[in-house]
Amino acid sequence: MRILFVLLFSFYLNSVNGQDKEHQRYLDNGDAAKLSSFFSKKVDLKVPNSKGIYSKKQAELVMADFFDDNLALKYNVKHYGGSKAKAKFEIGELVNKEKKYRTYLLYQTNDSSLQIIELRIEPED
Repeated sequence: MRILFVLLFSFYLNSVNGQDKEHQRYLDNGDAAKLSSFFSKKVDLKVPNSKGIYSKKQAELVMADFFDDNLALKYNVKHYGGSKAKAKFEIGELVNKEKKYRTYLLYQTNDSSLQIIELRIEPED
């Protein structure tokens, strides 16, 4: 019985970790539609030229505009934090040939799915 529990728990952790990497890939690729699938119903979003609390669809449009203005991005994670049971955060950077942005994501996992609550993308000096 213990072995079954351990196997199921490890499968759950792998599925959550896989989702963590998925949203990172969509930031890297500039895919607003797929990234928005990880947004919660309301997202606190701050990107250059836009700031506010948006619905999932509105946030997708804001991110699409940002990605259109910033082609060929590369996303690098710099730091993770948070607790296993509560919200987690991720600090990273988005870089292209001309600009560098500092990123901050706040998310939680509900029913083994990742939900982004807050996303900030701010230019670095």
